[in-house]
Amino acid sequence: MIRILLIIMICVFLSVSYGQDEVKKSIYTFDITKFVLPTLNNVGSMNGTPFTVVTTNYIHYPRLTFGYTRSINEKLNLGIDLGYGNKLLSLYEINKDYQLIEFRPKVNYLFGVKKKSYFGLELFHVYNQDVFYNSNYRSSSFKKYSFEKANFKRNKSGLMIKYGHYYTVFKSFGFNFYGGVGLQKTTYSYSNVTKPLESIIEYDRHGYKNYIDEGSFYFAEFTLGVKLFFISK
Repeated sequence: MIRILLIIMICVFLSVSYGQDEVKKSIYTFDITKFVLPTLNNVGSMNGTPFTVVTTNYIHYPRLTFGYTRSINEKLNLGIDLGYGNKLLSLYEINKDYQLIEFRPKVNYLFGVKKKSYFGLELFHVYNQDVFYNSNYRSSSFKKYSFEKANFKRNKSGLMIKYGHYYTVFKSFGFNFYGGVGLQKTTYSYSNVTKPLESIIEYDRHGYKNYIDEGSFYFAEFTLGVKLFFISK
């Protein structure tokens, strides 16, 4: 997955100098949704199976996500979104040790009036780390532990098909509305666990756990949001 990401990133930069005789556009974006809204969070399977259903649990993974897209011809463009988050960048109260890094290379096919709509294919990798206090988790051996302190890591990679539309407010500025569906693999891990104590697995009244499993899981990936965009040649 990392090799594929690097190849596409190289293609993005090469596309800037491709075909100098054509009129090309650069689009710069800022994702409002990922900075403000919480994320639908899958916390792992209740029965240990690798595929899980979408739950109603929400966690805020705040980040500043900026994007760059460059046209290679009238109907195709290549781009990448890069995101970073920590406590100082969050609008909500989160742990001081929280950090997140996000990479999203993509290719878009433009269509419609003035080519303002698109279908896109996007790869993504999201890494975040945190330190949890006085919490609990279920290990890869399906035993639940409470602990005083633990380092937490999450690695999420996947593929997504997206649809979007550029709504122009001024000549070169506007909003990019988007949505998408795909598949992701997420790996949760805990380390440096302080004072682990085996405990009883508990669920809420809807059958959902109040903790995150350790291990790798496959989830459906959904997204819906809006970005600010600016176009330059």
